[in-house]
Amino acid sequence: MKITLSNIYPSYYNQEKSISNVSKYNSDLLKIENKIYQKRELCDTQINRLNDELSVRIEHLKTLNNAWMRLPYKKRPKKEDIEYLQILIIKYAMNIIGTGYTTWERFNTASNIYKDILLLMSSHHYIVTHDETRKQHIEQEHIELRWSYCIQNFLIQLIYNDTPLEKNFLPPEFEYRNQHDIGITERVSNSITNARVAEFIFNDILTKRVDEKDYEILALHIKKLNDFYFMYIMSKTHGEYFHLKKEYYSITTETELFIPQEIRDEITSYAD
Repeated sequence: MKITLSNIYPSYYNQEKSISNVSKYNSDLLKIENKIYQKRELCDTQINRLNDELSVRIEHLKTLNNAWMRLPYKKRPKKEDIEYLQILIIKYAMNIIGTGYTTWERFNTASNIYKDILLLMSSHHYIVTHDETRKQHIEQEHIELRWSYCIQNFLIQLIYNDTPLEKNFLPPEFEYRNQHDIGITERVSNSITNARVAEFIFNDILTKRVDEKDYEILALHIKKLNDFYFMYIMSKTHGEYFHLKKEYYSITTETELFIPQEIRDEITSYAD
């Protein structure tokens, strides 16, 4: 179900270019990408470890680029060296975006990295040529595709896995609701919020970037999960369980959508 990173075309590397204090980052990136693009799908722990390695290194590269840009023009490194550094920054960024879907915080970081890279590419300091951009597979359309895949994989994470809610990373336009007053626990409330925000992100962000027809199963499952939680909330306030049990049976037999264990226990305890 999840789009694996091995589906993304790997970066092209010109090994003849070398900068003494930057070239090691190219070697590190090759090693990290070799792990990312392997055939088998990585678990979240492995993805998170690679995402951390990439995040630390890109900060070093961005700091170096900023330092070079602050130098007087005549004291800056050669144009080829600056170009090489900026290419590396974009490659690291694309891989951070590609691995930034496992938690709310990582998704927020990936979103910020995506915005930062677009700003870099539109700034007057950006000097990577069109030909080199094409050879390195770092055109904006490739970055946009990587970001769309990150969004999709994050939505999959929200509805198929027990993903802890981090309220401080919710989209600012999203309206958070607290259901504690009707007897719903915080754990269940967080799962309901994850399902609701998945629907919000799908409708307000992803469908503006891609053809919705390509994501019919994801859209169907997001709606199915939200419909189930709506019935669950209604059962708490109206005491009606027949339709809830029917929908629960449909979800648990036809999909792998995440339902908190306490809801499972609660529903199976209802008398027929």
